[in-house]
Amino acid sequence: MFGKYAVIDIIGEGGTGSILLVQHKELETFRAIKLLRKSLITSESFFYEVSILKNLRHPGIPIIYDIEEDDEFYYIVEEYVKGVSLDNYLLEYPKLSYIKKIRLLKQLCEIVNFLHNQSPYPIIHMDIKPQNIKVDAAGQQVYLLDYGNGYIVNNDSQKKYIHGTVGFTNVMQYNNVKSKVVLDMYSLAKVIYFVLENDTDSILVKMLDECINNIESTIKAEDLYLYFKNKEDGLCVSKSICVVGSKGGIGTTHFSLALTTELNRRKRAAVYVNYMEPECVQSILEECKIQISENAIARISNSYCHLLPMYNEENAYGQKEFVRVIDMGVATTEKIQTYSNIIFLCGAREWEKEQTFSLYRELKPMLDNRNVIKIFNCGREMNVPYIENPFKLNFIERKQFEKIIRNIKI
Repeated sequence: MFGKYAVIDIIGEGGTGSILLVQHKELETFRAIKLLRKSLITSESFFYEVSILKNLRHPGIPIIYDIEEDDEFYYIVEEYVKGVSLDNYLLEYPKLSYIKKIRLLKQLCEIVNFLHNQSPYPIIHMDIKPQNIKVDAAGQQVYLLDYGNGYIVNNDSQKKYIHGTVGFTNVMQYNNVKSKVVLDMYSLAKVIYFVLENDTDSILVKMLDECINNIESTIKAEDLYLYFKNKEDGLCVSKSICVVGSKGGIGTTHFSLALTTELNRRKRAAVYVNYMEPECVQSILEECKIQISENAIARISNSYCHLLPMYNEENAYGQKEFVRVIDMGVATTEKIQTYSNIIFLCGAREWEKEQTFSLYRELKPMLDNRNVIKIFNCGREMNVPYIENPFKLNFIERKQFEKIIRNIKI
């Protein structure tokens, strides 16, 4: 090709053309040549992609070496990235460790942050998805590819039409957002959910849901990068379990206190947090003849339970990582939206089923993205154990909670 390159193989094909693996005859180095069929794209689209990439220098962005054209195709000669797309990489390594996933996502967020901080105008990728993210053969380096849908904010030559991919692009936002940066952040949040599945804590879920649901979100790629960097460095990021019920009086408080007790007994630092009326906790304390300060974390005497009845975000529980068991009472969309680990106590008696299933159907679109454990109050394998004293569990109660704890991803 062009008297310079020997074609080795076809390494990709798409709707507008294909990608060839070639070798430079003199330099004996490999390159990737993207062929774009002129009948399927405009010259504006071709030169727009080139204009985005030509001056960018980043380890996660392929370098453009040359451009060519003939009667049928435009050609972009790029750095060859040996590896597989992110979706195929996860299929190849289905048991990829959490820390390795964190490292890949940290790199991806850093690349997006690099694009969004270009001067004089941010560069918006507009098609962030697993198929456009490549992981090298060693599983160490992430690359963000395919800038054909790219968008240079405030550039006079910016395209009139914007494209994306179903599932990773919110088409409803295009004409409504004040900043096109939020379009990339929506896609980035979707990719993070795709990689981590339900293995996320409340801090991350809150940021991701903000990116997905708020067209005026101020969350930046840098914020997500710093989150993953802190995770990789082993800094404390507390985790939360949200306990909700299908009706009032189903026992979320007794259950939450008992779960906190058993987690601590198993050497998993946990603290009970009350987001309801404090009276419900106080009545249990009085029944068990326990007195406790309401403005600080305290350990119940002769128990493994730690309480923070009057919850305050600024109130620290030491410096080590711990689990918050959050008692939320009756489930609502507002209560569960910032949590990734949810225990749903369900009424399963005949007179409770209709209310339970109706509420669950209402919440299902949000619950689908989270780790949800359904526990029934009767007649099921996973049922709410009878709890005589949530601060001091007997042998049978501990065995019942053992099964529940095995299903909690914390």
